[in-house]
Amino acid sequence: MMHMNFSNLLLTHIASTADVAIMAEFLLFCAIFGVLIAFLSNRFFFGNQNLDSDALLEMVEKSIFAFLVFLLAITLGDVRSNFSKAEDSVVSEALEVRQYLHLLDLQKGSFTDEQKRHLSNYLKAVVNDEWRSLAQATPSLSAAAEQSVLGLRRSVRNNVQESGLSSYTEKILNSLTKLENSRLLRYQLATASSPRIFWLYIAILMLLGCVAAGRTKLDTRRAGVLAAYFGALGMVVGLIMILDQPFRGETSISNVPFRMVIEQMLADN
Repeated sequence: MMHMNFSNLLLTHIASTADVAIMAEFLLFCAIFGVLIAFLSNRFFFGNQNLDSDALLEMVEKSIFAFLVFLLAITLGDVRSNFSKAEDSVVSEALEVRQYLHLLDLQKGSFTDEQKRHLSNYLKAVVNDEWRSLAQATPSLSAAAEQSVLGLRRSVRNNVQESGLSSYTEKILNSLTKLENSRLLRYQLATASSPRIFWLYIAILMLLGCVAAGRTKLDTRRAGVLAAYFGALGMVVGLIMILDQPFRGETSISNVPFRMVIEQMLADN
């Protein structure tokens, strides 16, 4: 429970802090933490000795840091790819809504007017409510948007019951299905963050690397190099956490494509 509360506090802090500040915080924390652990490791674990020539300890230290850098590089690529997919999915979803509207404009009537009303409510709920719910520590879909989707489906069902399943109604149903699938994909990408056990593993690797770095006594030069190295790793961790939450924080996916569709609907009316 404490771990989950800390994770939620960290995610809330990332959401409300500028990216540059987040990177600076991770840089300072990891630099200070890394040098401090290395100093304590040399003093208490290695008996204040200088084991710089110990081949086994050198191999262990290099292996830990090499694997840590490799793991962070792979993860950074994955979260950047997920961020791009989420960004593309939002644009694609907005285009599908536009096509939905164009389809509704082909035939004027009470059915299409009702569809437009529900679609307008859906877009407003997505922009005003669902974007906020996706930005929470535990992302979720908007209940208001869900009600609008149910209204769209109910409208199609009533039309089919009254007039039968025409080719036009079938196209409307296909557009609605695409809209629902795109919405679920957006939710899936919003929740596809790195699991907590991954960050625990990264923390353990960094701790072991700091301990192994303490095999050599710290002079000013070595402490500066270690601080720069650990700080660089911290910045990578901060960047991963920023990109790992595509709908949260300063670098987040915009809802402008949906706002543009709403503006288009208002202009058409």
